Amino acid sequence: MKSSTASEGVRVTLTCKITCTDLTGSQTFIWYKNGQSLFYTAQKYQNHNYLQFKASSGDAGSYSCAVRGHENLPSPAVTLYPPKSVSVSVSPTGEIVEGRSVALTCSSSDANPAVQKYTWYKKTGFVFSRRGSERSYTIKNITLQDAGEYYCEAENAIGTKRSPPKHLDVQYAPKNTAVSVPPPGEIVEGKSVTLTCSSDANPSVQRYTWFKNRAELSWRGSSNTIKSITLQDAGEYYCKAQNRIGTDRSPPKRLDVLYPPKNVSVSVSPSGEIVEGSSVNLTCSSDANPPVQKYTCYTNYRAVSSETGGPEVSYTIKNITLEDAGEYYCEARNVIGTERSPPKHFDVQYPPKSVSVSVSPSGEIVEGSSVTLTCSSHGNPPVHRYIWYKKNKPVSSETGGPEDSYTIKSITLHDAVEYICVAQNRIGIKRSPPKSPDVLCEYISASQLQTDRAESQYLLSVFG
Repeated sequence: MKSSTASEGVRVTLTCKITCTDLTGSQTFIWYKNGQSLFYTAQKYQNHNYLQFKASSGDAGSYSCAVRGHENLPSPAVTLYPPKSVSVSVSPTGEIVEGRSVALTCSSSDANPAVQKYTWYKKTGFVFSRRGSERSYTIKNITLQDAGEYYCEAENAIGTKRSPPKHLDVQYAPKNTAVSVPPPGEIVEGKSVTLTCSSDANPSVQRYTWFKNRAELSWRGSSNTIKSITLQDAGEYYCKAQNRIGTDRSPPKRLDVLYPPKNVSVSVSPSGEIVEGSSVNLTCSSDANPPVQKYTCYTNYRAVSSETGGPEVSYTIKNITLEDAGEYYCEARNVIGTERSPPKHFDVQYPPKSVSVSVSPSGEIVEGSSVTLTCSSHGNPPVHRYIWYKKNKPVSSETGGPEDSYTIKSITLHDAVEYICVAQNRIGIKRSPPKSPDVLCEYISASQLQTDRAESQYLLSVFG
């Protein structure tokens, strides 16, 4: 007895053939399933020496036939059964690298009738998706999305058998490499900052290489910490992740280090000496991140100006006076902190002021005595020269100081005139109001007057 199937693979035909030559004429055949006669229970299956039926799982079993009258000589049994020992194999063997071509083959060790159909499935979570209907299923240019569990179903007219799952582990070079700075937010100078390099790779990343501003660092590992970060640590960082498949580089990550104002200073324009009456510009500058929000200028610890921020601000003093002299400084402020500049001293220079002449001894001066005239003044820079005038004629020129003296030894009535001093520094000159010493002459007898009539007449006219 032999079996065959129709082209559509769903109809089974069992043929009973006699090899005995002693039997002649037409014979009647009896069919058995699992030792039980099908003559009464399955008459519709019989057609002379053929047994045909549309197979289903209930038709699995052992079939045989015999010639009526010779039931004791049944044919050898034919067993119909679904596929057995279904398995999946992968080619090429070994590791599966992204981008290559992979073939999965479904094999069944035994089935009767033979396997007529193969169906492929991939498990995604709890969902199974159908992938193919051939014995071999090929994935060209395999990707990470193709990784997972695959199995196949082998089917014949009797039934179906599923293979154990076959896991496809797709290996690939690092990808999606990135540098992160947890926790996100502002990075303030002095704080501790950790940079982490993350990457998706199979097998896992074996080596991390770190770079700052394109220069390789000595850092190793996926995370590195900068303790007490400074402005010098600011810049662009990136990492490279490497496994045995390949290497991937992260986009650069910029570390923007925030810090309070630094190097706060006051500069003066125009530079050089500051002369009374001129215009002076003070500029306050600073280095800060974020930029300075507010500058405040102080003189002698009194605020004189407050301006919104930027890299620098200016404060102008027009027609500067002596009262504007003193120490100036500025204060720069941003959201991180405040810093004060060193003081800048304003030395306002001016020509001599309050020039005056004093006479010593004071009061009445007796003719013949010694008299000293003193010229006093203040100026910045100090007076470097005094010039004395008697009746508008220069009588002395001396190097300066806070005051200068002109002495008349044995003063006479002729010296009782107006004296003026002129004080000079490199800024200018100033003239004192006139000063006249009050000279009194001694008593003169009549005999003395006769010796010099002209002089006596003059004295009598002065003193009566």
